[in-house]
Amino acid sequence: LYNDVTELSISKTDIATGKELPGATLSICEAVEENGKYEMVVGNNEECSVVSLADGSLATWTSTDKPHQIKGLGAGTYYLVEKIAPKNYSTAESILFKVTEDGKILDINNKSVLNNKIVMKDKKIEEVKTGDLPIIGIFIICLISLSTAVMCYYFSNKNYNLG
Repeated sequence: LYNDVTELSISKTDIATGKELPGATLSICEAVEENGKYEMVVGNNEECSVVSLADGSLATWTSTDKPHQIKGLGAGTYYLVEKIAPKNYSTAESILFKVTEDGKILDINNKSVLNNKIVMKDKKIEEVKTGDLPIIGIFIICLISLSTAVMCYYFSNKNYNLG
């Protein structure tokens, strides 16, 4: 049952700066309760089952520099899922939320979500710095190995010649 009064704002932000992050592919997927825990409904292609909105469109989009507005989401329990993270960001954990019959948005603890706005935060992937240190380390190990081999050879030949 679709609820035309349901309006939901979804914000995709950088966890450190709080700024909107364009370029993430997001979807709202169905959730079912099993043994007291909510699980994502998975379709034939092993991906989550994306819900349809009142206008017939699928609740999937790419984030921009502004929060995304959703209208016409039916009462039920859902997951907000990040399918593809923006470049240089790690994928965020899915967020469980509920839509009530009267169009209110509740979080996992059944508390009202302020202004019906869900915020999903992404963490920037730390840049791996490649420098001279690993190369120097490898060089030192090789030098020590070579020195050890030369010493072993020298002392084994010295002992052999003395005996």
